[in-house]
Amino acid sequence: MDVKTAFLHGDLKEDIFISIPDGFNKIPNMVCKLNKTLYGLKQSPREWNYKFDSYIKSLNFENLESKYCLYVKKGLNPIDNIYILLFVDDLIIACKSYEHLLYYKSKLLSQFKMVDIGELKYFLGIEIYKK
Repeated sequence: MDVKTAFLHGDLKEDIFISIPDGFNKIPNMVCKLNKTLYGLKQSPREWNYKFDSYIKSLNFENLESKYCLYVKKGLNPIDNIYILLFVDDLIIACKSYEHLLYYKSKLLSQFKMVDIGELKYFLGIEIYKK
């Protein structure tokens, strides 16, 4: 899955002001206060990660202490486990159950604008194939 405009999902925890953008009536000494993150802000990646982390944990996923970007939802049997790997704005979802896969994709799609780019073929320059 690919999250569209991921860095625009973050909520700012601090006050950040910018000059009024071109195209708007500029009033001397007037600035704009940002309510949400924008691309280019150094806070944007962290705030996006907080937003994703809090949402995925609300679905009862836990991230591993050794790999904070890997989220696991344990099933009754290990075969029922669901894994979600987050890399910036890309997700890999892995599980044995196609129904679980569709269910969690729909949950993520309801929260974030995403594109399902299909079956995993390449990730970080590594070719992935099934036996």
